[in-house]
Amino acid sequence: MPELTEPELNRTERWTRDYILAILPSRYGDPDDLSDEQVSITRSILAQQYVEHANLSVLWKTGLMLLAYDLLFHLDSQIYGLVLGMLGSIALALPTLYTPEILAEDTFDQPNTLISEIESKAELSVKTNVGVAGLAVGFVLQIFTVSGPIPNELLTQNYLQGVMQNWLGFIAILTLGFLILGGGISDLHERTKSL
Repeated sequence: MPELTEPELNRTERWTRDYILAILPSRYGDPDDLSDEQVSITRSILAQQYVEHANLSVLWKTGLMLLAYDLLFHLDSQIYGLVLGMLGSIALALPTLYTPEILAEDTFDQPNTLISEIESKAELSVKTNVGVAGLAVGFVLQIFTVSGPIPNELLTQNYLQGVMQNWLGFIAILTLGFLILGGGISDLHERTKSL
């Protein structure tokens, strides 16, 4: 077996390895044929992949836009769970969607080393875990909303209800959210420039 060395971790990656990975359930335990050093190396690589690929900025930005809409218009609390479940579903689906270019890059351009194989599996594991967590929390939110512990509407002010059409408010908040939180026009310009 090729010699692997444990990667250098920054503070966030060390915290993820020591605290987040420690709470993840593992029914398999430690296999007998692996050394503690090999498990430690793969744990460090997995921590790096969590920090790199568990991008939660989409979650807080979406939550902020939902709260803004809920403050201005009526928004049923079940929507929070539905949106979280939708984000979890997207997180589960995206790693398996390949364009011909991405498939060619993953197949031919990747070095076929043990470390790249571990990183690839760790990345897929992270994206799957984030997606499953999003689905689970989304379903629990919906159940709690329907069964009563969560009120029917979180923010009851509804300052623009009846003043402006709901669909217009939705488009306005979505547009402002994209412009303010999502990088806006400069981000769109950079993406189109790379095409």
